[in-house]
Amino acid sequence: GSPSEPSDDGGGESQGADAAGTPSIDAAPSDDDAGSPCSGGKALSASDAPGLMASTEYAAVKWVVDGSTQLVGLWTTMIVPAKPAATSGTLYVWPGIQPFSDSQNFYPIGNGILQPVLSIGPTCAPGAPNDYASWWISGQYVNVSSSAAGASGCAGGDGMDVAVDDSLDIAMTLSGTVWTQVIADRRTGKSVQFPMDLKGQGQNWATLAIEQPTSLSPVADAVYTSTRLQFAASSPTSCQPSQHGPTDYFATPYVSADGKTCCVSRVILREKGVPATTMNGP
Repeated sequence: GSPSEPSDDGGGESQGADAAGTPSIDAAPSDDDAGSPCSGGKALSASDAPGLMASTEYAAVKWVVDGSTQLVGLWTTMIVPAKPAATSGTLYVWPGIQPFSDSQNFYPIGNGILQPVLSIGPTCAPGAPNDYASWWISGQYVNVSSSAAGASGCAGGDGMDVAVDDSLDIAMTLSGTVWTQVIADRRTGKSVQFPMDLKGQGQNWATLAIEQPTSLSPVADAVYTSTRLQFAASSPTSCQPSQHGPTDYFATPYVSADGKTCCVSRVILREKGVPATTMNGP
């Protein structure tokens, strides 16, 4: 993975249909059910809401958190997609947290990204396999703007092989100045983690993405369920995704009554030219 750069591109197509051109169906509002952290809160706009515009960047749903506060946690469940039948190239799928241009204490660390990266093919992550036998994932920190992550610019913890259709529960949480990534595979019960001290640098940007550093393309949608963002202080508008690709989908975001928690029941990332493999709804 590599740090993303801010995009001011808010134009593009309106998200009114799925990749097959059929009207999309919003997911059930489970994030506002009793017992949800966002129960009793406010509904914002799903990706297919009238007038909500998509960007031209495919397979990327992003949130920009207001500079008056910052992220203190991100939780999501990634469903491992079908594996490309490849013997060359590299493909990544990941959720990520990183600073924005107005984040506090941006320097001297600079623009690094915390990201549990699901990968196939060679990658800079420590301990990563170079074969194509299965998907592999580890918690990582990639920083190309300074030596904060070491000379290679790529740091990470232990990794594990995962199988197609596994549900990976991912938690990225802040304690003091240390961010810890934990990835747990529901099927196997295995988990890996990676702590990283960012020394008080604010994190104000969250991304769910498919990243194609080579010509290796995905063969299926990337699906995330039960995504939750936690803010240090109330910021209801930060719950509305700032960007999504023209064929991406996200269910109605709900922000908690106190404005500190953002819940999205379903997010689907679709790469350009790849047929949809899942429906938008639940």
